Amino acid sequence: MKLTGVYRMSTALGFSDAAPLARALIAAAPDRIIWGSDYLHLSFHDKMGSIQLFNLPAGWAPDAAMRHRILVDNPGASFGFA
Repeated sequence: MKLTGVYRMSTALGFSDAAPLARALIAAAPDRIIWGSDYLHLSFHDKMGSIQLFNLPAGWAPDAAMRHRILVDNPGASFGFA
């Protein structure tokens, strides 16, 4: 599961209404989650800047080891990165 495009479904300030779904997915399958920013194709510049977007995983997975898994280990395993 790729967590991405939060701006396509969220209506709340800071995309806070997407957080419960993201946390539930992470809790259910932590070894199957990867994150994507959709950067360079961002269409929400009036709602949030890139820095805030890139900080969203910290709120969804506050544990540093879990974030590393989502941002580094899982994509590496999924796409065969060395």
